[in-house]
Amino acid sequence: VPITLGGVTFGVLAAAHRDPGKQFRREDEEILAVIADYAAIAIQNARLYHVTDQALERRINELAMLNEVTRAVSASLDLNRVYDVLVEQVNNHWPVEALRLYLLDGEKNELYPFAAATPHDSSHISIKRGIMGQVVTTGQLIINNKPDEHPAYDAAIDSLHGQTPQCVACVPLRVQDHTVGVLTLYNKADSYFTEEDTARLEALAYPVATAVENARLFRVVEQQRTAIQAIAQVFHQPLMIIDEKGETLVRNAAAEHLMQHHLGQLFQGLGSVVGRTSEIEVGDKAYLATLQHLPEVGTIVVMQDITYVKKLEAARSEFIHVLSHDLKSPLMSIMGWAEVLRQTVHMDENGPRYIREIEEATNRMSDMIRQLLRTISQQDTVQVLRQPCQLEAILANVFQDVQG
Repeated sequence: VPITLGGVTFGVLAAAHRDPGKQFRREDEEILAVIADYAAIAIQNARLYHVTDQALERRINELAMLNEVTRAVSASLDLNRVYDVLVEQVNNHWPVEALRLYLLDGEKNELYPFAAATPHDSSHISIKRGIMGQVVTTGQLIINNKPDEHPAYDAAIDSLHGQTPQCVACVPLRVQDHTVGVLTLYNKADSYFTEEDTARLEALAYPVATAVENARLFRVVEQQRTAIQAIAQVFHQPLMIIDEKGETLVRNAAAEHLMQHHLGQLFQGLGSVVGRTSEIEVGDKAYLATLQHLPEVGTIVVMQDITYVKKLEAARSEFIHVLSHDLKSPLMSIMGWAEVLRQTVHMDENGPRYIREIEEATNRMSDMIRQLLRTISQQDTVQVLRQPCQLEAILANVFQDVQG
């Protein structure tokens, strides 16, 4: 009897008697037909299960491949590591003869080979040439099983070891709205590339593109950080950049020394001078510190060692203080001798006026010394007091001083 399901016969169920004389009856034929119907359903279910199981296995393998590549992207900013994982997964789940990874130089509009993918090739490719150039320009995947017949095929670019490839699959590596490179697979091992490969390639391209972009951004940031660090090391005075969390992003050798030996005192002093310039003491030194906060960057701290200047100021103050005290002695002598002259010497009518002039000049000199001593003792900056004055009286005093 035929094994039939849905009007389609795909097998035969046969039975035979080995004993002579035995015959099949009509009832036997009907029973065999019922068995054949059940067999048809069982066989069809088994076939569907087998096909579904194979498709599920392929999908699981694809997801495992994508998961492994994605995990490598998340775990490392090293493009070499990501490329090694990519090659391993492609060879395990999607064997091809060769794989090439080209990255895009946006400023020059050129593709250049990733070093690990093509160690002996350093040539750059214009995005106006070849299948790879068209993929980058259009942002559309190209699968072709006769590459040399493709309008954009360029033997100098798209060939494999100088030979025309049997089949090629070229997919753009895109992040958001821009292309960062192109991934090309050559000569699928078991067959040609199919439409089914399109979805797999596009799914594979995204984590690879993300890895390329992350690695590029990380490299740019590292270059900028290295440049800033190098500039900071040029300065012999402490310089540092602190982020919003209080972590030090950049610091030169002088700042490193302060942080290692006087961390608490350093940040306590800096906390009082945000947004302005002020003196702070760290260890046994004095610094003029300036803090400037920049949004999305952090706080830039610039410090200038003014210990030597402070010592000079202290020495100058001490010198003036001693000098002022020393000047008082001769002034007291002058005032004393003027009084002696008034009491012991007979003078003409101008004598008392001369003595009075000597005493007034000496008193003014003493007042100036006292003011100078008060100024030295003050720690803050001296403030000049300006107010209205009687200029005629001042000039009269000056004339009286010098009229002789």
